[in-house]
Amino acid sequence: MASQMIEATGTTLTVTLFADVITDQCEFTATGTTYSEPGFLAVYAAMKNEGGEGNDDDAFAVFPPLSIGVELPVSLAEAKEHRTLPPARFTEASLVRELERLGIGRPSTYTAIIEKLHDRYVWSKQGDRALIPTVTAFAVHRLLTTWFSDLIDYEFTNQLENNLDHIADGASLRSSVLNEFFFGTTDVVGLQTLVSDAADNTMWNEMFALELGTHPGTGEKMVVRPGRWWQKTKTFSPYIECGQLQKSIPDQMAFDTLSPADVAMLFTLPRVLGQHPDSGADVVAQLGPYGPYVKCGAEIRSLVRDGALFAITLDEAVTLLATPKKARGEKKWGTATKRDSKKKWSGKKTAAKKKK
Repeated sequence: MASQMIEATGTTLTVTLFADVITDQCEFTATGTTYSEPGFLAVYAAMKNEGGEGNDDDAFAVFPPLSIGVELPVSLAEAKEHRTLPPARFTEASLVRELERLGIGRPSTYTAIIEKLHDRYVWSKQGDRALIPTVTAFAVHRLLTTWFSDLIDYEFTNQLENNLDHIADGASLRSSVLNEFFFGTTDVVGLQTLVSDAADNTMWNEMFALELGTHPGTGEKMVVRPGRWWQKTKTFSPYIECGQLQKSIPDQMAFDTLSPADVAMLFTLPRVLGQHPDSGADVVAQLGPYGPYVKCGAEIRSLVRDGALFAITLDEAVTLLATPKKARGEKKWGTATKRDSKKKWSGKKTAAKKKK
């Protein structure tokens, strides 16, 4: 019935109300619509009433007459705090559940997928299982979604895996599947063309991984740029940029959770904490490609505690500089290095051999 009726017509008004509470001024907004002709909405209102979803007798009531400067009585005022939390990060367990839900990969491939992520694209804080994307991960994600969106579509991935299963079962699809994927067809753009278009049209000096808002002092946009790509490590050398200012940053820092004010503070580095009581040399806190650290002369020590870069005192820094250096390969930034990972796996193999 509603489809045969005329469109609803009316006027929507937004009213802004101001209230002085001691010295602070509060602002409230209310939006209401006055329908001169309810049209098809009249049917919807009647259906809601019949379905027991509430009384809509005043659904088309006229918006109260108001004018600029009029004072309104306040019958009740209540302050309520509301916080919006970001979605929880994936852990290894929740990531496997999501892969199973989407039908991507097979149980036998999940270990290899997660190991590859740890090698290049995710890290975890000390004592936390959450998988935090590296800057390299954000840069790669932006590149893939810009030029290869069809290939990373969940439905495409699922269908391709089904085709590969058919090939594994002996069906004679290998040549056609590989040819279509690489060279394309009249309806499908092949990988060869996609890679060529990406290489020819990507402005690498303009490419960025993350937008971090605007600088609270200058109003200039702050972004994380991936920097140079290192083929040997398969990672970028990222930095943050704001106007003419640039600052190298580690690949492992949760920049997507930092406020613009926190990011702006990074441009004030290095931070001079004072002079060393023994040598008289400056003790500084700095951020480098491998993370935050304190330095005095030739002595350098890494900072692993969150917020320590701007919270550490001179006395704490002197104490830290006096501690022996950690051996290369020990845990840093709350995640195991590749060397740790290899030792762990080799230990399992050795144990298995002894058991035999």
